[in-house]
Amino acid sequence: MTMLFGLSHISIGNIRPRIETENLEIFADPLLEKVCQRLFENPGQHGGHVTRIRIWYTVTSDRATIFFEDDGIGIPQEKKERIFLRGDGTRASMSSLIFVRKILDSTGITIKETGEPGKGARLEMGVPKGAWR
Repeated sequence: MTMLFGLSHISIGNIRPRIETENLEIFADPLLEKVCQRLFENPGQHGGHVTRIRIWYTVTSDRATIFFEDDGIGIPQEKKERIFLRGDGTRASMSSLIFVRKILDSTGITIKETGEPGKGARLEMGVPKGAWR
């Protein structure tokens, strides 16, 4: 629901979102909606020819992992961690991911980029046991 609510307040142009999170609930900071907005906006700003965004998840005994992936240009291997850091020489507009990581860190949720360069970006959010249902 938070993803849909966050998406309803922004424009992502012609990008088609596909949200496959069913009834997954995450217990997190109310700023999670803003995090979702930033994650939806980022592919349109940096992904090149993005036409689709897919959000889905998996569950293991100790965590839920939410995947947020697009079909854009992807992120070069050497920038995968730097996109979450301040003052590293990346474009200033990518600083929105700094905000995303700070908010998620405050709730114990991790985030990393695991996409394949040239085939799209994929952000994985690790939600610890007890912080989801």
